[in-house]
Amino acid sequence: MPTLLSLPPELLIHILDLLSSDVWTLRNCAYTCSALRPFCRHHLLAVADFNVLGDADAEPFRDCITHLQMSVKSGGLDGIPETHIEVALRLPKLKKMSFCGPSNPFRHWFPTGIQEALHLFSSVTELALVRTTHASVEQLQSLISSLNNLSHLTIHGLTVQGSVHGNYFARHQHRHAEELGGPRLTHLNAAPSFHADGTAAVLQWLSHTPTRHCLRTLDIPAASRNTQFVVDSFGPTIHRLCVAELKSIAAWKTSFIHRYTNLLTLEVGSLSQLSWQPLYKVVAGICSPDFCELVLRYDAVADADARIAASRVETSPVDYILHDDMPALQKVCFVVQYDSRLAGRDAQWKDAVRERVRSFFYRLAEDGTLQVEFEAQRIRA
Repeated sequence: MPTLLSLPPELLIHILDLLSSDVWTLRNCAYTCSALRPFCRHHLLAVADFNVLGDADAEPFRDCITHLQMSVKSGGLDGIPETHIEVALRLPKLKKMSFCGPSNPFRHWFPTGIQEALHLFSSVTELALVRTTHASVEQLQSLISSLNNLSHLTIHGLTVQGSVHGNYFARHQHRHAEELGGPRLTHLNAAPSFHADGTAAVLQWLSHTPTRHCLRTLDIPAASRNTQFVVDSFGPTIHRLCVAELKSIAAWKTSFIHRYTNLLTLEVGSLSQLSWQPLYKVVAGICSPDFCELVLRYDAVADADARIAASRVETSPVDYILHDDMPALQKVCFVVQYDSRLAGRDAQWKDAVRERVRSFFYRLAEDGTLQVEFEAQRIRA
């Protein structure tokens, strides 16, 4: 009888690549099967804290590091970072760097030694800035621009000392019109706060750099408190738009979607029984002739019974417009996210939910466009 280990190595690598972000599962695989340990180690050791680089015991594993993260716990960054930087520059597979600051936005934090050396990291294509504090907007721009090959940027809750007063773009409009230097991002993950924070200032700046012509994927996580500002900053170049919470855009004007004229994929999450009318407003505004994929993530953690909707009356407009008005649409993926701790989430429960979804979107189900999947969520107690 075939077993997992009887699969060719390239298939095992592909399977574990799909689990690369699931550390818990990778650890279990490594602990329970020695034959899988070498494959799992690549992912388990891929992410390392900056202070590990000074540990001689970690030297044999440096070739596995692809993601270097720095936080307030990474000691010695401001004092003697030179040795750490020298080691980091020699990491052969380094692709991503993450900076995560303290939860207190009034505490200034950013490793200045690293900032001065960022331009040396030519292999880094991904940068994440989370809750970091910077002296000025210009310094923040310089930091992002220093990575010459940067293509993926994540910015969450950035703070600029003295705050960003008024409309940043209005105060720098003439300079933006003349200077279009800056990064050429293809992927942006942005979560601004309610007020005009450093994240909003970066978004305003990026929309007037080469990024406005290169950006293809816009990812807006649940942490965003001003999603409307993010979607209004970009438009025609976007091929994939991912919004973690539908209500974050449906609560505002949805006319922004008209400008996404080259949109291929839309992914929205945190759907509930009350989401179908707001979702209809969004999909009805899609003007891209090549729109081909819609991913809907239904929150069955909040709705443990996965009722989906009160009746077909709620879902029929969405079902109709997707089926009749979007000829290029190839797939509607309905993902049911459920609490893995709950008993009864067996094959029988999934079959019942799958049939319920198909009955609510019967037009899409009949022509084979609808695809129902299940995704277990590990909820912390």
